Amino acid sequence: MTTDWSVNAAGVQLTLGAVEDAATDLGTALEPIAVTLETLMTACDDMPSVPAEVEALLSRDLATLTATSERIAACILGASNATIAVVNSDEQMAADAQSEAVKAAGNGDLSFFGIEKTP
Repeated sequence: MTTDWSVNAAGVQLTLGAVEDAATDLGTALEPIAVTLETLMTACDDMPSVPAEVEALLSRDLATLTATSERIAACILGASNATIAVVNSDEQMAADAQSEAVKAAGNGDLSFFGIEKTP
């Protein structure tokens, strides 16, 4: 089958590698926040409302960070799988990979790509 898609697979690989590196850097940059917050929580033992407020803030922000991480993974997997499909002249699989990546970016379900969500 001949495909109407034109993809520079090496360029996609370089771009996805850069995105993965940036995502890793983001995760590394966020690690010290947990230590800082633990220290803050310990220091505020005599002010019970502060730990509760910090926990509420963390819960909200953790959900946002989790969603961001899932979107990054979905986009990387979708672009990678679509590129492989195009290289193999499989337009339908490429379209399916893109469609599933969009779904996964919205709901965090990466099962189409063989990745089960961890609790």
